[in-house]
Amino acid sequence: MPVRSERDAHEAPMLAIMLALSMTACADEAGVTGAVLSAAATASGTLPSTTSDFLSLETGPVAIAHRGMGANLGEDPTRPIENTLAAVRQGYESGASVVEVDLQMTADGEIVAWHDDFLDDGTCIGSLTRGQLEARAPHIVTLQAILQTARRYNIGNADRLTGLLTVDLKPSSPLCDPDDMREGPFVENVIAIIRRMRASELIYFNSMSPVLLGMAAERAPEIPRQLTVLVLQLLSPQQVEAATGLPVTLIEQDPDYGLQWAEVGVIHRLPGYTSPQQAIATAFATGSRMISYDLLLLGHLEQMAGGAAAHLVRRTQALGLRVMAGDVSTTSDWLFGASLGVHALYANDVPLAVSLQPQLP
Repeated sequence: MPVRSERDAHEAPMLAIMLALSMTACADEAGVTGAVLSAAATASGTLPSTTSDFLSLETGPVAIAHRGMGANLGEDPTRPIENTLAAVRQGYESGASVVEVDLQMTADGEIVAWHDDFLDDGTCIGSLTRGQLEARAPHIVTLQAILQTARRYNIGNADRLTGLLTVDLKPSSPLCDPDDMREGPFVENVIAIIRRMRASELIYFNSMSPVLLGMAAERAPEIPRQLTVLVLQLLSPQQVEAATGLPVTLIEQDPDYGLQWAEVGVIHRLPGYTSPQQAIATAFATGSRMISYDLLLLGHLEQMAGGAAAHLVRRTQALGLRVMAGDVSTTSDWLFGASLGVHALYANDVPLAVSLQPQLP
């Protein structure tokens, strides 16, 4: 039986939202190229551009290539499939300084790029070895191959900011990890690969889960972190059920962050926020330097009260956090996000976003 993904839930009607808000494989994968490029970077003393350079930019917003070249499971034949090596390459080739990919872990501990932790038929990625997954999805790519590609663009383009990567640490679904046992090994394996590839300066972590970000902070404090806040996380259980058509089950309250978690059908296991202020406090609790707001959330705020979205962005920035938003698919999306003064915008239409971003130093 097909399983609905986060994509379906995220695009569900959100008319009730304001009731809940208060404004108070590549051949290089053997590792030879990675070792050569690491040696080259070490010999030069530093990488041409790093996430620190990205975060220190005063010019913006910066276009971030969402899932490589935008969300695409094949419906758009003019673009590569999302989260593939071809998508990552084309994202950089289109001029994006930063590319975003989603990560999952296979049964044999390999870290691969994939959005949901299950296939269309409900088969959990964590139940398949890398080889078995490749047989089902030949375009699947490992984190190692993506890091090698990012490093190649970084070192090969010393005159501009590029070759940076944000990796989304995806929280497990109730379907594939009912006992919530895979998070620790997942984070540890991701960090081990990044350190082995000497890619810490190219990376920042992104997640909807403060627990995953907290684990990353403990194990790799040198890698910056971003908390993503979805519109669904600011709705009541009843509003989520109405918006998604999925049942909501409240589960334990997180003792570390004081958040009420819930399962949405078998698809999501996420914390909820009573207000944007609580989300900001959670970002600080995880040591995050960035927070990414759903562009839908910001748009609804603005519809209800002119200037409300910009007020939230400014208040967040005044507390010392960089603010991102997403996802951009149209010129009006970009212009709205840019008008709020955000640092970067995640883009599904990458060429459009790159053409609209200001010239970067």
